[in-house]
Amino acid sequence: MSRHLSFWIGFFAAALVIVPVAVGAWGVTQGFARDWAATFFIVICTIVGLLVIGLLFRGAILRRLTGRAEATVEEISTTLISGVSAAVAQDRAAAEREADKLARVVLGWYAWSNFYRWVIGTALALLLAFASFTGTVLLFEQIAKLEDQTRVMQAQQELMDAQTRFMESQTQRLQEQTEAAAMQNEIMTLNLVNQLRDQMLASIETRPFREWLLSFGREGLDQPVVSYATEADACALGFTDEPMLHSAPNDAILGAIADLTRNTALGARVTTALKLLTQDRNGGVALGATLVLEEIDQPYLEGEIVLRDVMVAEPVFLGSPDYEIVFSRSYVTSLHCPNCNVHLGVSVMFQQAPHRFSGYGNLVVSQSVTKPPNGITAVNRLSDLPEDWSGQELRTGPYIGPSYRSWLTQDWSRSICEEFEVMARINPLLRAVAPGGSSARGAEE
Repeated sequence: MSRHLSFWIGFFAAALVIVPVAVGAWGVTQGFARDWAATFFIVICTIVGLLVIGLLFRGAILRRLTGRAEATVEEISTTLISGVSAAVAQDRAAAEREADKLARVVLGWYAWSNFYRWVIGTALALLLAFASFTGTVLLFEQIAKLEDQTRVMQAQQELMDAQTRFMESQTQRLQEQTEAAAMQNEIMTLNLVNQLRDQMLASIETRPFREWLLSFGREGLDQPVVSYATEADACALGFTDEPMLHSAPNDAILGAIADLTRNTALGARVTTALKLLTQDRNGGVALGATLVLEEIDQPYLEGEIVLRDVMVAEPVFLGSPDYEIVFSRSYVTSLHCPNCNVHLGVSVMFQQAPHRFSGYGNLVVSQSVTKPPNGITAVNRLSDLPEDWSGQELRTGPYIGPSYRSWLTQDWSRSICEEFEVMARINPLLRAVAPGGSSARGAEE
């Protein structure tokens, strides 16, 4: 077996190589490469099998080709020595026989060695060729799989693009729905504003100014409120009859609206509607909305609240110091808002607490003042006037009462009677009257 060591080493090496190659070949025999790989594998196995058969019958093959089956190094050396001995003995026939024998032995040894190498080399070459073919098949399979994956990824990308377009469409629809919902909310808020306004208007009392005063049982309505008289001139101001003033809505309506603001579904919208109603041109509606917001502790502090043509005869309590309230053409007797910023415009006010005033043509009745406001100011006789107090003292009529002193505290460049005429023109609650009590027109007649 030692003589065949190289053969068996090559045989087992080929077997070790061919097994994983065969397994790999079988694994890649899929798709279009399956038939080719299988055919190639069968051909290689056949060729290798023939080579192994050739090795098994190597003796017969070599004997037919060279006349000898196999040769060894010992045989070559023995034949060579025998030939040399015959030549030295000058035995020509023996030398020729030994030479012929040596040639056959060398040829057999050479052929035997080369046959082993050729068989092993051929088997290894076939195995390497099959391995290369298998690698090529695998490469093509990978390329095919990559192409399939690329097509799958393209399909997925197209699907994702379609999903993206669908999501964009949904987003656009959601935006449209949001806009539509916002519009509907605005419409609902507008409808709610109209409904709340109608409810307030239904409970607001609207009367002429003089009728309001008569309902309070006030005396001295036919007498001048304030008057001025000298030897050269005399004039007075009284109240008018015509202006229509609005009360606040009744407490039942305001309470019902306040309850609506606590409703989970409608509360926010009702609150928004009330804030819008604080800007209503009807002073009674604006005052009602302000009172409800004050009750639910959400006072309107986003801007001025303009109250036009209102009659504030019942107590109104406002607690926030940040209120900006403007009274225009109004009569105010029961406002309790200690720190509000109140602006009077051509109105009459019986002041309950300190306020800041501005404007022109007002009549203010106050217990005390820190500085003289514009217009006519009636101050309690017992109160101390500020050091910078300036103005012309007037005669106080019975409507204000004898416990007050009246002053014209307005900056003027005209005479007092001319100022009275200007105030009567711009303040719808006042009119010029004769000092004795009749109207100015009646006095002239």
